[in-house]
Amino acid sequence: MPSLVLSPPEIEQHHIASPNEIHENNTHEMSGKVPHFGKGLAQITSQSDVQSTRNLGVLNTPLGGKYSIGNLISTLSRIPGNLLSGIGNASQAVEESILSSDEMETYQPNIHTLPSSNNYEVALHGVGSLGRIITGIGTISNAVVGATAGFICLGEMLLTRAFHFCLGKDVSINARMGQTVFPREMKQKAINELQLCNHVMRNEGKENSAPASLQALASSQLNLPENYRLAQPSEVPHQWRRLYNSNTGIIQTNLSIPVGMGVFVDEGTNTLKLAFRGITNEPRTQIGAITGSLYSDTFMRTARSIAEDFQEHHTGIGSKSIELIGHSLGGEAVEYAGAMTGLKTTAYNSAGLSALTRSEIGINRINYANITNVNTQRDWLSQDLIRSTWVPRAQIGSNQYIFEEDTRRTQGNAHFVEAMIDGLRKY
Repeated sequence: MPSLVLSPPEIEQHHIASPNEIHENNTHEMSGKVPHFGKGLAQITSQSDVQSTRNLGVLNTPLGGKYSIGNLISTLSRIPGNLLSGIGNASQAVEESILSSDEMETYQPNIHTLPSSNNYEVALHGVGSLGRIITGIGTISNAVVGATAGFICLGEMLLTRAFHFCLGKDVSINARMGQTVFPREMKQKAINELQLCNHVMRNEGKENSAPASLQALASSQLNLPENYRLAQPSEVPHQWRRLYNSNTGIIQTNLSIPVGMGVFVDEGTNTLKLAFRGITNEPRTQIGAITGSLYSDTFMRTARSIAEDFQEHHTGIGSKSIELIGHSLGGEAVEYAGAMTGLKTTAYNSAGLSALTRSEIGINRINYANITNVNTQRDWLSQDLIRSTWVPRAQIGSNQYIFEEDTRRTQGNAHFVEAMIDGLRKY
């Protein structure tokens, strides 16, 4: 099937159609005022053409993701950092195992509830603190290695792209990240998931101090989508339970876990949804916008660990299925976690993944990942930035959709969750 590419003049003669409408009648004229379309619509192509003629792994990883020098350097050089992080995590696990025991369920650091002496409490926190320091050293070591290997892998990617171009292959942005018109039947699901991401952004950091008798009332006032509820603590893996705020459904972040995410249950489909928020004003997330352009940083790797732990926690007959959703940098995190775990993933206006990260994921995982990207037409990130030739990021996943945003609430910024939700509501 030939691909469909709309040039700007053609765009002005067409309405935003469903995939079927595009194939059946691409000459339908829109009545009334014609909206302004961003350049994203110039990258629309046939979805069947994307899946049948394109090998995303080859186009998005250096040398098919099998022989990358940068990835080899990263893998070998991370061994010392991983050992340090392992030792640090083991020390923290000792503290965690005691604090998560039955008699410590109501433990607070400023209240002496340990069954033994005050000295024991000091020693316990000393072990945990030492573990965090060692983990930090390992993390810094891996960051230096990742940045170095990231630059090497970026060079490999550009050389590989030039090689494919010389062979006459299509290495254009449309070939590497082709987008199709967003299917209307996915509209409500997308609105619900974006509301979850927005919930995390707005409620992260709130104290988990409400008494149990008020938790149900609090949940009813959270404005969650219909048929959604906050996850129960028992539905959260024990590794993350102490960080889980049962009043907001959010796993709280700290210096060593720079991830903001919520845990929700879609009772209509019995699905557990892990929602990752995007960038905030915190320096950690802003730094992540830079480090993520070079390698899979702590933000992405923590997202992968969370996904793997939830997978393990929800196994067996009658267990809930798990889906990952994320916006902006959260979309970056879930693309990585989803590709590495095989979980169903939806990323909204995602920041995409670096060349080294895509090489680490590998050609086969990229080609078979169950990842959907949903973008707005005038998004500065997914359209203007990562779809320019010089940015080392790329979205992965064979399903990449685009629709028109509504920016009346966001002062013209098409990237925000609110612009996506409002655009979908009138779509």
